[in-house]
Parts: sequence; structure tokens; C-alpha cells
Amino acid sequence: MLLSTTTRNSAAAVVGTVGVTILLFIVAQIPGIDAIKALPAHRTVRELARLLRTPTDWAPIWHSAWVCALYAVPSLFAAYRCSYAATSPVARS
Repeated sequence: MLLSTTTRNSAAAVVGTVGVTILLFIVAQIPGIDAIKALPAHRTVRELARLLRTPTDWAPIWHSAWVCALYAVPSLFAAYRCSYAATSPVARS
């Protein structure tokens, strides 16, 4: 959403998401960078499957909620700035 808002192109969000996913899979194949290996999507899917166990571990759920909230703030700010710039009388002059 942030990419499509900043570029004013809805296809940019899809292309950007696919591009980042492919880049993460490529990075996962490079030896010697163990710090980045926590990012690839296949590990994320495995971690999401762990949420279905009983009893539920709420720590990763709260962590994910905070990460989503922190990601939403710049996206909403960018969307507000773009919509404000489009409707501002100064922008029309």
C-alpha cells in the first residue's frame, strides 16, 4: 500500500510485493549471512503454523500487532499527505 500510494500506481504494490518475495528467497541462498536468514517467507510460514498450537502463545501475536501498527503509521501518513496535496488550493495554482 505504501508503494502504491507513493508512486500513485496500484500495480506497483503487486509488483513490489512479488519483487521483495523473490529477493528474500535469493538472499536465503547466499551463504554466510545468518543474520538475514530470519527474513525469508518459508520461515515465516513455519512460524505462523506454530500459532495454531494449544495453548496459544500470545507473545508473537502481540509482537505482530505492534509491527503492523508501526507499519501502518507511515502508510497512513503518506496517504494523508498525497490526498492533502491533491486537494490543497496551493497545489492547484
